[in-house]
Amino acid sequence: MTLTQSETAALDEFCAWVRARFPGRVTQLALFGSRARGEGTSESDLDVVVVVDGLTGAEAREIGHAAGDAMTNHDVLLSPFAVSHERMTELRDRERLIASEIARDAVPL
Repeated sequence: MTLTQSETAALDEFCAWVRARFPGRVTQLALFGSRARGEGTSESDLDVVVVVDGLTGAEAREIGHAAGDAMTNHDVLLSPFAVSHERMTELRDRERLIASEIARDAVPL
């Protein structure tokens, strides 16, 4: 997996915001998808899974806004998949494709 300086800076900014906003609640923060597999191109987005204990809808929207700020600041397309720990467990238990792709591809951030 190779990232540009701008992509690394965007991920660093976004991940720092997530950890500061949800101290002690983040159970997974990882890159997944084509970029994590090394198959992405310069046109590919950066898929980031954000799993937070007890995440609410309002908090998930905050995560989307923070990703937008990082995108604006670094001209990088960030696509967060924000989900509660409880919902991610359910997705894994139901063997949903997104959960299996994350389990297979995840590169911790």
